[in-house]
Amino acid sequence: MAEAFRQYLQGCENVERVQTREELSTQEKSLGAIASRAGVLDFPLFQNAGYRGMYCMNLSQLRQLKGVSVDRSVLDFMGSEGAGLGDRLKRLLGHREYNRKGWMKWV
Repeated sequence: MAEAFRQYLQGCENVERVQTREELSTQEKSLGAIASRAGVLDFPLFQNAGYRGMYCMNLSQLRQLKGVSVDRSVLDFMGSEGAGLGDRLKRLLGHREYNRKGWMKWV
């Protein structure tokens, strides 16, 4: 397992991907807190809407497509380019900025 992890981290792209994944995790926690303060009662449903918006499928469909079990995060299997981690991070940062400026209206 340690050898597989070492190989995974090799190369500039892999290091960038891990850094992006860590930042994405931090931003998702932040979005969860913002959503909770705004009155979102069912965060998993709220989060699933984000997956439907980005990938035109819900999280369970995305898991099935990528072959990811329910005990793992689908984000661990996304690349750093395309409709992967980078795009998801940009979207989360955009939501945070909208909220900071008071433009985000929760329904």
